[in-house]
Amino acid sequence: MITKEQAREEVKKLVEKYNKLIESGKAKSYNEEMTKKDFILPLFRALGWSVEDGDEVTAEEKISKGRVDYSFRIEGIPKLFLEAKSLREDLDRKEFAEQAINYAWHKGATWAILTDFEGIKVFNAEWKSVNYLQNQFFSINCRQFLDNFEQLWLLSRESLELGLIDKEAEKWGKKAKKIPIDKQLLSDLTRFRELLTKNILKNNSAKNLTEEDLEEAVQRIIDRLIFIRTLE
Repeated sequence: MITKEQAREEVKKLVEKYNKLIESGKAKSYNEEMTKKDFILPLFRALGWSVEDGDEVTAEEKISKGRVDYSFRIEGIPKLFLEAKSLREDLDRKEFAEQAINYAWHKGATWAILTDFEGIKVFNAEWKSVNYLQNQFFSINCRQFLDNFEQLWLLSRESLELGLIDKEAEKWGKKAKKIPIDKQLLSDLTRFRELLTKNILKNNSAKNLTEEDLEEAVQRIIDRLIFIRTLE
């Protein structure tokens, strides 16, 4: 397993390589595949991801009506999805951000990344909003990778495995705090029962339903919905 200091040294080499490419004027000729091979994949390899492992980092995974460039998994569970662009692209284009967010959202993953190595934009894809900037957790330029390495390290395998990025996002109000599943289920069921009770009373006011009748109707509907969802 790579240490944080080793990772920092590898990232430093990549930034130096990028700077030389810019100075040479050859960056404009870099297409998406070249950018992925020479910069994006090496960056995430430096951050501890086994990019050669087809189980941990999967390329060209089918998502809804498209394909995401890379999915990153830990023990088979998707942790983040990455949409790559070439060095020539403008990462501030709205459609790029929405594309990255939609891919992660459809797969139920929290984190979506949009990057051309020159810049990295990180989005929380747990919800959809009209303005994609509301989903943005942070954005970092490659010239900041070393000075703000702790922020970059939030995208490391270690960070995702330990939930460090989630804790940091919760601190800044960019991720809802996790509620224990039993409490969440109890809260949801209580709310559903209340909504169903009000609706049944509203639509059956002439039937003089007893409290027992109402309780049975609500429970039967909930039981059937759970049964249907289980079959799905």
